[in-house]
Amino acid sequence: MACPSDPVVQPQEVLHEGQLFESWPHFESALKMYKEATGTAWRVQSSNTTENVNKNKKLSLDVHKYPYYYAKFVCVHFGERKPKGTGERERPMALPCSCSASFTISYYSKKECYQLKKLNSIHEWHQPDVLLGPFYAINRRLDKDEQDEAFNFLAVQPNNGLLLDALRTSFGKNVQRRDLSNLRQKFKATNGDNNDLISVIKELQDVHGCSVEYAIGKENELEYLVFQTKYMRSILQLYPEILFIDSTYATNKLEMPLLQIMVKDCNGMGRPVGFAFLKRETQQHISSVLSIFSEYQDQIKTVMVDKCWEEIDAIREVFPESAVLLCYFHAIVTFMEKIKELYRDRSEDEKERINTMAKSLVYSSSQEAFSECLTQLQEEAPELGDYIAANWLDIKPMWVKFFRHDLCTLGDDTNNRIESANGKLKDLLNRKCSLAECLSLLFIHNQNQEMDSAMKQADDLIKTLSLPGHLKGYAVLFNKMTSYAGKQLREQIKILQTCSYELHQVGGLLCVLHGSENHRLNLDQSSCSCSFYQNFLLPCRHLLFSAKELQYPLEKLHIPQRWQKRLPSHHVLQNQTYSAKSHEFPSIEARVLTAGEKFRRASLVSKSVCSYLSTVGTPQFLKYIEQFEQFESLLREGKKFTFSFEVQDTNQPMAPATANGCGMSSPPALVDQMENSDSLHDSSQNSRPRSPEEDDALSSSCLEPPSSTAIIQPNSVSFSGSQSAELVSDMSHPRLLRSRLIRSRNVLAVNADQQKPTSPSLIPLKTAVLRNVKRRGRPRNITKSATSFMPKKKKAKK
Repeated sequence: MACPSDPVVQPQEVLHEGQLFESWPHFESALKMYKEATGTAWRVQSSNTTENVNKNKKLSLDVHKYPYYYAKFVCVHFGERKPKGTGERERPMALPCSCSASFTISYYSKKECYQLKKLNSIHEWHQPDVLLGPFYAINRRLDKDEQDEAFNFLAVQPNNGLLLDALRTSFGKNVQRRDLSNLRQKFKATNGDNNDLISVIKELQDVHGCSVEYAIGKENELEYLVFQTKYMRSILQLYPEILFIDSTYATNKLEMPLLQIMVKDCNGMGRPVGFAFLKRETQQHISSVLSIFSEYQDQIKTVMVDKCWEEIDAIREVFPESAVLLCYFHAIVTFMEKIKELYRDRSEDEKERINTMAKSLVYSSSQEAFSECLTQLQEEAPELGDYIAANWLDIKPMWVKFFRHDLCTLGDDTNNRIESANGKLKDLLNRKCSLAECLSLLFIHNQNQEMDSAMKQADDLIKTLSLPGHLKGYAVLFNKMTSYAGKQLREQIKILQTCSYELHQVGGLLCVLHGSENHRLNLDQSSCSCSFYQNFLLPCRHLLFSAKELQYPLEKLHIPQRWQKRLPSHHVLQNQTYSAKSHEFPSIEARVLTAGEKFRRASLVSKSVCSYLSTVGTPQFLKYIEQFEQFESLLREGKKFTFSFEVQDTNQPMAPATANGCGMSSPPALVDQMENSDSLHDSSQNSRPRSPEEDDALSSSCLEPPSSTAIIQPNSVSFSGSQSAELVSDMSHPRLLRSRLIRSRNVLAVNADQQKPTSPSLIPLKTAVLRNVKRRGRPRNITKSATSFMPKKKKAKK
């Protein structure tokens, strides 16, 4: 999205009364500048096209230059709201607020141009803001040229997150997810720099101000890697009350679990504040990651997790004062699975009744109700009762409802919020992604989430709040808080109007009585002992009732900063760059391969070599075999060695091979010869079958690498020769073998111009990829004769 900046010119210099425009594009350009300078949004209220005027008045105006003969533009807040329904559903948010700003643009026949008339630039009942201008729906629409360019993006079928980033970057408009449809395709990074983990980390730190921390183990293995943007850190400072923690899998090549840490913002949205790739999900690894957030341990009141004891122990170690809660959904699912396991022979109705009793345990609102449900469960399902008593009763404050009355949960009792976020990450990441690609994609994913949150914050400021009659007395509170917080307050007012309360003052404290409930409150501190206030930190029905009875001003009730309306953050709207300290990064080596993994990899390479050797002539075959026997002897004796290759320049012409009159100047000629003939034989009519010795000579002359020698040097530490590379570098993939045989001038050489040697610091990362390599099938066998690549003659039908 283009960052709104201070206008270069004054608004009255862009549009003013009586201004002339030579064409419609000229007017649109000026209107765009006016929108950016004032932060306003305009829509066409009425218009008449030039085509209709030409038809009715028999004129011949240029419809391309003058598409409209007349058009009236009004502010998007123009007029009053016109409800279309019967009023059963509440629709409190709307743009119209009786603004009268408008102007008209019409064709001026005397000068053959457009003229601006009746300009009213005074906006009533709302205050335009440059920061809010780009968030209007009409300002984020793409024009025709932009739509044509967007179709080019759609042709490659990227996923929604990457497409959003491309459209926002290219057009500078705040395109939203709801503007896209039917675009679901996994993204594969093609930028070579993104494959370098170290360069990606340094770019995220130095350019974007991100925090990337990782640890290297004793065996030079990557233990964990934590990623956090600058905006994530600011979000954690604003909303630290409750953390949601969960892990997901199958997101990278190294099969490292991805741990996500999330908070809940003022709009009720889940916002990630940290991602961590872990070698293993142990208490030590998770504690090392959570220690990065230890500076907020006094502000973090609650942490929501699944029943993963490694996570629970790590949380208790790093955040000892925080309450650890279990997700209701996971607890109930665990009970249901245990019921299916213990009572396979019982009917479905009996299982359903036992499931209902187990759910009643979870949602017990008091200690008496919990004890009663547990007794009933132990009588009807003693096996399940024994299981719960052995594994769950000791931790009942973590999963029973009545223990959460005085905890800050913000209305969330499950981890469904972070589970949903993990599902969206699975659309972005997969098993084929390297860690470098994961970091790049997570950065883009987080940027899109920041923009979605900024859009919700802008909606609360742009749109006018329309309250029904029974809520207008609380408008001073609704105007302070976000729409999500206002929704919670509506529920409290609804309960207040349907129930009766009594106010008492005991020892300087206010008490509100409702039946058997007795809640103590403090109007000056805007605090109450009820579960709603403890959970949401918002004014509850008891505070509202007391303020009404004591005629206490509602504007004095405290609204926590986390629920207040605020402008979108500047660094979300502006494409700023941040400076960060550069660090020296050690090389991250791969984990130690097992004997089985080494054997499987060596088998793939050796089979490829054997397949190639079966295609060469006998003299060349014996030459290669002698070298491989020497290579095998050095391996068995444990001596150090290196390969050296002397390769003839492939740009120089080869000497023509003469075998039965078959003149060939280069391997491409051999390809043409093989594609245009049924077999490798003399093209003359007086051809005769060749002997096996002649076949070997022909194969050796056609397929032998020109002037290449492989020298094995024992007890050597470095590569030598004009070009050096590993023997199997060109034969590591069986699918490439046939093209190497036909198209390459030297099978065993590596062209230094096309393939640069791998950086030593990246070799361990590239080797670690083998952890997830799986054989998709046996390599294709290549027959002993080069004529096997020739198309076979069809047998004549008898």
